[in-house]
Amino acid sequence: QFSIKDLLNSLLIASANDSAFALAEYVANNGNNYALDSSNDSKIAFQNSIQKFSDLMNQKAKSLGCVNTNFVNPNGIHNDNHYSTAHDLALIGKYSYNNSIIRNIVTKTSGELDNTNIYNGEKRVYSLTNLLLKKGASGYYQYANGLKTGYTDAAKYCIIASAQKNERNLIAVVLHSENTKDAETSRESDCKKLFEYGFNNFASVKLVKANDTVKNLFILNGNKKSRNVKAICKNDISVLIQKGEALDVT
Repeated sequence: QFSIKDLLNSLLIASANDSAFALAEYVANNGNNYALDSSNDSKIAFQNSIQKFSDLMNQKAKSLGCVNTNFVNPNGIHNDNHYSTAHDLALIGKYSYNNSIIRNIVTKTSGELDNTNIYNGEKRVYSLTNLLLKKGASGYYQYANGLKTGYTDAAKYCIIASAQKNERNLIAVVLHSENTKDAETSRESDCKKLFEYGFNNFASVKLVKANDTVKNLFILNGNKKSRNVKAICKNDISVLIQKGEALDVT
C-alpha cells in the first residue's frame, strides 16, 4: 500500500508509469476498493477504470480551453488516438503550476519511497528527469522550477517547463526534441532560449493596485448618501507588454 503522496512524488519526479495507473484507478473509483487479483473480470474492471479516468482527463482539458487534445491513458504511452499540442500542453501546465501541491513536488530533484505494509528494507531513492533543475547538468537553468518531462519513441523528448524570475512566471513547451544532452539542440537548451526571450523582451506593468480608487462616479437620481460612489479596484491589475512598447490602456 502506497500513500497518495508517494505516488504523486514518484510520478512527477521520476516519471513512474505504474504510479500513473495506480492513481488513475484510484480516482476513477473515487478511492473505493477494487479487485486486485489477476482474474479476467479484474482486468476488464481495470480497463474500464482507465477509460473512465481518460474521459475525466479529456473533460478537464476541454474546460481549460484545450481544443486539439485527446487522452486514452494516464501516462502518455504511444497511441495514435492519444495526442496534444504545445499550446494545449501550455494551458495544462499553467493550470498545474497554480496547484501548490504539484508546484512543490516538481521542484524536487529526488525522492524516497516510504516503507509499505510488505516492504521494510533499504531506502528506495529515485531521481528527477527534468535536467533544467539539476545543478551541474548541461541543461541546468537557474530560474527553472518545474514542471514535467515526457518521452516515447514517437514523440521523442518532450517537456512542459516552468521558470520564475523577478516574480514573473513563464511556461515553455518543447516537443519532439532529439536529445537531452547536447548543449545546443536539447529540449533543455530550447527551453532556456524561450525563457530568456520571455524574461528579456517582455515586462509586466501594474496598472492599478488593489483598493485604489479608479474613478469617482455620480449616480443620477441617487439619494444624498448614494449619489457619489467610489469605484474601487478589488485586485491588482497588470498587463504584459513587449519592452519598449507604448502602453495605451483605457
